[in-house]
Parts: sequence; C-alpha cells; structure tokens
Amino acid sequence: SMASNAARVVATAKDFDKVGLGIIGYYLQLYAVELILSEEDRSQEMTALATELLDTIEAFKKEIGGESEAEDSDKSLHVMNTLIHDQEKAKIYMLNFTMSLYNEKLKQLKDGPWDVMLKRSLWCCIDLFSCILHLWKENISETSTNSLQKRIKYCKIYLSKLAKGEIG
Repeated sequence: SMASNAARVVATAKDFDKVGLGIIGYYLQLYAVELILSEEDRSQEMTALATELLDTIEAFKKEIGGESEAEDSDKSLHVMNTLIHDQEKAKIYMLNFTMSLYNEKLKQLKDGPWDVMLKRSLWCCIDLFSCILHLWKENISETSTNSLQKRIKYCKIYLSKLAKGEIG
C-alpha cells in the first residue's frame, strides 16, 4: 500500500542520514512527501507525516545553504548545496549511487551472504530507482526509463526468489 511504501522510504531516508549520505535521504524524503500527497484519501497521520517531512527537508536545505555562505566553507557542504539546486547533477549523483549499490547486490546474489541486509538493500534499490523515476521523469529518456523499470522488476524477482529459498 501507499502508506507502507511511504513509511519504508522514510525509514530508508533516515538510515542514509545516519551514515552521512544526507543528500540521498533528502531526495528520498521529497519522494515520500510526493507519494503521500498524491494519495487522495490519505489518513490524518499520513498528512502529519508529510508535514513533518517538509519541515525536515526545509531545515536540511537551510542548514546547507546557510553554511555554504560562510568563509572558507566546508567543501562537502558546497557539494551538497549544488546537489540540491542543480537537478541534472542531482539526478546523475542518485543514479550513480543506485547503480553501484545495485551492481554490488547482484554480486552478492551470486556469492552470498543471502542475509537480511541483502533483502533490505534490494528494497532500497527499488525505492531509489522509483524515486529517480518519479522526481526526474521529465529529464529521463524513454530508454533509461525502461532500463530502470526493468531493474525494479529484477529486484522484485530476486526478493521473491530469496523468500522462497531459491537463491543461496
């Protein structure tokens, strides 16, 4: 359901924040907000979650924007500022990150370990690919769109095979 999708995306975003990949968390939170707001008959708690996410998103932007005007600003903050304002660069960054995670997981599907982290990472790939397709649908070619949708399908197939014990 949309609610459980949004909840999973938010949890994943928080995990990225914890490991210092705030930019990925930021775009996943934006995606979660759009998922929630696109739902006509959403519950009050989903609306509250969207509001809370928007506050978090704004705070993150402010934190990065404010810092980057400082003298000899931190280089990573400058990079993050660029990735918030330059959508083409943001899209490429998200794609590169997701593709390397996906390729790493394909290798793990072959060699193991076939653990809970593998399942979580495959769900993460599904959410990241979906996020990219949603947020940048205007600037993704049809060919790329098809290949990303195919990868989402593969992740789902692998998850179902893992659940049935057909892998590893």
